[in-house]
Amino acid sequence: MHKLLYGQDHRSVVVLHGLGGIGKTQLAIAYTRQHKAKYSAVFWLNANDRDALTLSFFGIAKQILRSHPSAGMLASVDLEGNPEKVVDAVKLWLGVSKNTRWLLIYDNYDNPKFPGNTDIAAVDIRPFLPECDHGSVVITTRSSQVTLGRRIQVHKLQDVWESLEILSNTSRREGVKDGMSLDLT
Repeated sequence: MHKLLYGQDHRSVVVLHGLGGIGKTQLAIAYTRQHKAKYSAVFWLNANDRDALTLSFFGIAKQILRSHPSAGMLASVDLEGNPEKVVDAVKLWLGVSKNTRWLLIYDNYDNPKFPGNTDIAAVDIRPFLPECDHGSVVITTRSSQVTLGRRIQVHKLQDVWESLEILSNTSRREGVKDGMSLDLT
């Protein structure tokens, strides 16, 4: 995932898709923790529905203004007013040529709007994506229909030894697998 996202000279999008509860969000969290220092800004968005996405952009706008009070296009936007203007202002700020190393995580994009999905609550995420040609985007979804970027299918672990290897890596403890004796019968 890191190879697909970081150090590119264009906007990179990775879509983590798989069954619910399989660990897509946890994978995005782990990636963010491990590589946070490499990004100038990391923003988490709830992509569960259109209202949640809009509220996420309000949160991003406030976060940017706290860190960059003179952020021109955001400083002039009424954060209590028109939601579309807030979304547009954040997207403009992300598009500024010096803001190239940001990471956006759109979490729980589980009801995407696509031909054939007649659910009126389905969300078209495209108006919420920055239009610039830089930065990194991660989308977590249960849907295999999302084709906005490079897709990575998240599978359940095949056996307990894979779990122990993950535990060893994340805890930075060598030999976790060697110290375990498991009777799986």
